[in-house]
Amino acid sequence: MSKGLGIAMGEVDWAYWLEDEHAENRRPLLHAARHQDISSCFVEGIFDFEVKKYLDVFLSHEGARIILGKKIDELVGRTEDIFNNNKIIDDWSFLAVPKVYDVYGERVKKLFTRNADELLVAALHAGTIAELTWPAYEQSGCAS
Repeated sequence: MSKGLGIAMGEVDWAYWLEDEHAENRRPLLHAARHQDISSCFVEGIFDFEVKKYLDVFLSHEGARIILGKKIDELVGRTEDIFNNNKIIDDWSFLAVPKVYDVYGERVKKLFTRNADELLVAALHAGTIAELTWPAYEQSGCAS
């Protein structure tokens, strides 16, 4: 339940708003985009496959553009965990196009920019942990 709204809040299902057959009923979503509690529910409900299929719909409605921008910001925050990088890049690579960059600029650049030093450190750390735990794994009998 969201504070002050008096309604149950959860992940928003975008399907009805996005489907072409309901296009005449689309609302601009500006209030939802500008309200912190409400917009977070809309951001949670955005999935890569829907944005990929309906990218032009997202880009052509101001509220949806704002919400998609917040989703990109969330994804950027998740890429700070090196191990999420490849999945996010694979799932959201369709955002690396000029029309998206024209709207979101630096946000998209941050999403697809990687720090090679951090990647190397993470890979070495993961390899070291695996190497150090391998003898215990072999002794447990699971390796056979």
